[in-house]
This record gives sequence, structure tokens and C-alpha cells, in this order.
Amino acid sequence: MTWFLIDPGGYRYPVVDNGLSVGRAIDNDVVLDDVEASRHHALIQLRGDEAWVYDRRSANGVYLNEERIREPRRLRPGDRLRFGHSVFRVEYVAPPPIATAEPEPAARPSTSLWQAVLAGAVIGLLGLVIVYFLFLRPLFGAVPTPPAGESDQYAEVLRSIAFVLTPSDDSPAATGGTAVVMSENGRLLTAYGAVVDPTTGRSYNRKGQVLVGINPSGLYTGGSIPAWYLARVVRADRQRGMAVLQIYAQADGSPLPNSFRLTPAQRGDPSRLRPDAAVKVLSFVGGGIKGEQQSVGRVLVLGEGRLLGFAPDPALQEERGWLQTDIGLTLSNIGGLALDAETRLIGLYTGERPGDAPATGSMLRPIDLADILLAGS
Repeated sequence: MTWFLIDPGGYRYPVVDNGLSVGRAIDNDVVLDDVEASRHHALIQLRGDEAWVYDRRSANGVYLNEERIREPRRLRPGDRLRFGHSVFRVEYVAPPPIATAEPEPAARPSTSLWQAVLAGAVIGLLGLVIVYFLFLRPLFGAVPTPPAGESDQYAEVLRSIAFVLTPSDDSPAATGGTAVVMSENGRLLTAYGAVVDPTTGRSYNRKGQVLVGINPSGLYTGGSIPAWYLARVVRADRQRGMAVLQIYAQADGSPLPNSFRLTPAQRGDPSRLRPDAAVKVLSFVGGGIKGEQQSVGRVLVLGEGRLLGFAPDPALQEERGWLQTDIGLTLSNIGGLALDAETRLIGLYTGERPGDAPATGSMLRPIDLADILLAGS
């Protein structure tokens, strides 16, 4: 059973096993831009297959179907919840049938990658030992090292790129990907599939947490990523293939320092692009990561290519729903940053493609399709 809280824009917030917190403070799962809401206004928790809402001693109360609750209340599909002036709808989605399969041999117990990361066992191993750029179509191949001046061109965007790691519960597997900083206070944009399981619409782990690695200096010249944080998925849109993260703590769970500030990416305008315009995609090497594959995430890769044109997205009613390029990308580049000739952010590689897309090249989402997700950031 999967429960969701849905805002007026249609964004679905999954209720994970450790609950869904709602309020104005940025450490909530659902962050409200509402002066009538309390910093920690409400909590929705699962009790078996049921979802319950709790008022966390908010100043203005929690309203279920316009009735103020005085004690925890069980939720039902279609219920309306109001926190201050913010109204949400409750939705329930039945899980897909589970296919039967032959039982597998019992595996030797192992520490989950999430536990290992938080214990500091693999943080150093996930550091960037080397940065190299691949100027090929397709992306992968052996190339000479670019001159030093070439990397200077990417100095600004390298301060805004992040490696995201979403461990699976009780397993040495995790999903790695790339994200981009969109605000100083720790809002990031990434691909939906990097942090949410597309088959269930839920986080890959019960805590709904994501580990984020950033080098604020942008100097990926060796050594480990110096800054690691915990983040939550605060908005996710399956149709757009995008998700918004909010950093809320340091990797060990301690509060963020008062000096915490990140460098947002400089945005370009994808609507000004013309066919044959230069396009680049910068990403970490991510995708599915097994416990022994600690080298994944050490490398940044860059693919250069050309814009072939735009493709519509009828579901979103967008004439320019996709940027079609000749760059060969795979799921290991999920969340990759699409850049224009001036290395400004113009899109995101979501790992998806429409059914009528050409077999070669890759499809990118224009960055302006994320604006509705980032509203209020």
C-alpha cells in the first residue's frame, strides 16, 4: 500500500515508513511557504496499511475535511488536509502484483551501504580521485587529457554539481546519480529515477533519505568529496521525470552550520536554442551501485554534441517537452546537467525517452519544465 499527500499542483509526496512531516522549517518532508503554518505543523505516519495524521501542537491547527482534529485521525483516500492556508489531498495507490519466482539461496548477512556511509566507512572511497572529460559522441571512449584552460571553463558549474546516493534498505545496493544546486539553502534538482523507485513511486529506503556529496570549491583535482549531507525528496514528478531535494543535515545527522551556503547553477534559456546548437552533458558516473563497486562516483564525465531539435510532450501539453541531442547517454549518467555553449544550465538528463524518440542520441528535459517544481524554493 502506498499513501500520498498531493498538493494543488498535483505533486505527490509519498508517506514513507518513518512518516511524512509537514511545516515551514526546511527539515520537513513537505516544506510550506505559508505564514499561517507552524515550523513543524503536522506528521503523517503509517500504522500497518493505514495512514494517520497528527497535529504537532501547531498554532492554527490541522483540519481534516475542514474539521479541526483534536487527536490523531485515520486518513482515507480522497480526504482533504489543511495546514494554515495550504490544502492537500490524500491518495492511496495499491501496490502492483508481486511476481512469483524461485526462492534464492540465503545470502550472507552484510551491512547496508546506507549504514556504511553514515559510519564513514566508504565516504573516502566515494571521493573523486580523478576528473576527466570525454569529448566524444557517444559519451564513452579513450581521449587525451584536455588542456588546463579547458577545465577553467567549467569552474562555475563544478561548484553546483552534486553526487547523490540513495541506498536501498538492508542491501549493499544503492542508486547513484547527479544533481544540480538550485538555491543557496540546499535545494537541488535531480532525476526522478535517481531517488524514487519508478515502479512503486516510493523512496528506495524506508527513511526516504538521500546522501549528497558536494565540493563547494569546484576543484575536483584529487582526493575525496569534502562535504556530505543528508537530504529528503520534497517534490517529485513522475511525468516530468524530475525530483527536488532539500538538504537538512550533515551526513552524521548533526545540524547544518549557520554558514551553510551553496552555489546555485547559472541558468540558460533553452527556448533560445536552435538546431545544431552546441550541447554538453556533465555527470558523475552513477546508476546501480553494488557494495563492491566503490569506484563508481569517482569520475565526472562530459559528453559534447549538438541539438537535433525539439520534441513535444502531449501528456504535459508542452510543444518543447524534450531536447533531442546526438549525445549517447545511459542510465549511468542519470541526473546529468545539460549545458549550453556558455556552460549555463539548460536541461536535465532524466534517463527517459518518449516512445517515438529516435533510437540514437538522447532526450533531455528543458530546465524550464522544473520551474513549477522549484516554485517557492
